[in-house]
Amino acid sequence: MRFLLKQSLWNLVYIFIRKQLFKSNFLNSTFLYCRWNLLILIGLIILSACQMEFGGRRKKKGLPEESAAPVAIQNVARGDISTYLRFNTAIGPRREVDVYARTIGRVAQLPVEEGDFVKESQLLALLEDAEQRLAIKRASAELDHQSVELKRAEELNQKQMISEEDLTRVQLAVKNAQITLEQAELAYSYTRITAPLSGTISARLIDLGDRVDQARALFRIVDRSVLQVNAWVSEAEMARMTIGMTAEVVSPVDSSAKTEARLVRLGAVVDPTYGKIKAAFEFKDSDMKFKPGQYIELRMVLETHRNTIIIPKRAIIYESGLPFVFITRDSLAFKCAIRTGLASGAVIELLDGLSEGDNIIIDGQVTLRDSAKVKIIN
Repeated sequence: MRFLLKQSLWNLVYIFIRKQLFKSNFLNSTFLYCRWNLLILIGLIILSACQMEFGGRRKKKGLPEESAAPVAIQNVARGDISTYLRFNTAIGPRREVDVYARTIGRVAQLPVEEGDFVKESQLLALLEDAEQRLAIKRASAELDHQSVELKRAEELNQKQMISEEDLTRVQLAVKNAQITLEQAELAYSYTRITAPLSGTISARLIDLGDRVDQARALFRIVDRSVLQVNAWVSEAEMARMTIGMTAEVVSPVDSSAKTEARLVRLGAVVDPTYGKIKAAFEFKDSDMKFKPGQYIELRMVLETHRNTIIIPKRAIIYESGLPFVFITRDSLAFKCAIRTGLASGAVIELLDGLSEGDNIIIDGQVTLRDSAKVKIIN
């Protein structure tokens, strides 16, 4: 059709030009040349205008329809949601002791290493004890001698050959010998350094042959049977906590490493620097999943709402600080104002605005307008 119209216009222009030429003076070549150029120019202008008009009408007539925006949806459902207090803190042992020597001496034996589990009273180190052994023998011999003297004095006293005063003096000598022997045995026991409690040796601070004294720590022992976690809470948070409440201990490295801790103490003093109060949690680690000094996440449940409508946080858009979501009906997107409640992780509680079973748009809703066409892609 466009070709026929164009051809007709050319024919009209050609006929018009011929008529004008035959009316002019053919003998005047200069006039003929100028008139010919002028007529050609007029014809081209007419054709251009017609072509633009027909082209514009065609373009206007062929406008494409509005395309549907691709979106992902999710069905609105019910579930349970809880709010947590979350703390990142380090694990500490409930009991940790440093072991010191009770005498001066040189380390002769060292039967344990770091990481070993030891029982209470188990030998950790042995100091040179030759001098202490000699002291025991000397005190034992003196006690034997005084015991013989006491037996003889008692026989003489029965025969009234010595006075009661002399007998008492011999009895006192025997007691002194017994005390000296006990002191020697005690000094000998100090050469044997033993564990004051059952636990794991977290640090060995001496080597074989070292000379030790009472001022130097030799070992550090950690009781891993019960571990402790301290969390610093505000006064408002403490008002919602009671002794005996439980919290979940989670390793940030291994999410499968979890256990339950119990709140055992709440501090009575507010730290003036941070305005916080110390809360102490304890838990047993029979599987050895956690280590003292390890950083963990402590999650304490403060409030739980059950069988409530829950939606993903990413579905919400905000306009002027108010939350909205888009739902789909008959391939159209409709904007709905909502009211939210508890939030936890990637989900949030919905108090008003939607019903169970609605299809909520969770991806592709940022650029949508109300009643826009959408195409569901999930």
